[in-house]
Amino acid sequence: MARVSAPTRNNRRQAMSKAKIKGRTRSSPRFSGTTLNTQPSTSTVTPPLMVGDKVPNTGAFLVKLRLQDGISKTLMGLLDESEDGILVWTFKPRAEDEACDFASEIINSSYGAPGANMSIYGLTTSSAATNASLHDRRDEIDCDLLSDPGGKLLRAMGYIDAKGRVKRGAFVISKDGTLLLRRTGGTMIHIADGVYRILKTVVRAKIKVGGVKIPY
Repeated sequence: MARVSAPTRNNRRQAMSKAKIKGRTRSSPRFSGTTLNTQPSTSTVTPPLMVGDKVPNTGAFLVKLRLQDGISKTLMGLLDESEDGILVWTFKPRAEDEACDFASEIINSSYGAPGANMSIYGLTTSSAATNASLHDRRDEIDCDLLSDPGGKLLRAMGYIDAKGRVKRGAFVISKDGTLLLRRTGGTMIHIADGVYRILKTVVRAKIKVGGVKIPY
């Protein structure tokens, strides 16, 4: 009669492991395989304002910004203080030379449409102290700089990318809070050209016809 050897400890462990794997499904709590998430995402991303939209007086648009001298401002406060609206250019923090070149392009564009009477500001996530140092050292920065450390306004306006970095661009808002331009991407000249064109449009809209001032 043939002798049947008893299963070794190692054989018993392998048999138990196979039995566990065979009985496990993707719904089992210990299943570690890769599965597709078929549940719809519950997170919502608010799209940035579109040209022609009114800037809302709520949420991130009420965030406190700081000028390079430390004075606190809000977007609506800047509009109230302006003559005909604001022109804001956005720049990446710590990119000093790029910021100076961009400022020159934007400011020169505004010189081409002096009748637009827009208050000009630079906006970034750098601190007010960092902006003050940049403003004092570089003559190209011939406008006030705004600090948005948390990037709340920048994100609401669409100037923060998926990795949390500031995107270079510019936006123009009329005195009544209407977004006239929101441009990002492309070269500095491309963005500055868009600024120049919209400012010329603003100037033309201010021409009085028959004694009546045409609105924007």
